[in-house]
Amino acid sequence: LVRDIPNMRPIDVGPLETSSMIEALTPLVINIAIRNQKKDIGIKFVD
Repeated sequence: LVRDIPNMRPIDVGPLETSSMIEALTPLVINIAIRNQKKDIGIKFVD
């Protein structure tokens, strides 16, 4: 599904149990965008 969205790619974050931690980032990103009046806010993971 993610591969069908432009400029996005899926990442493997481990077992399903870790999904709640990753999903918790969504409200953070939305709130940052709203507070700063931005449309294109994202998180970049670097290893």
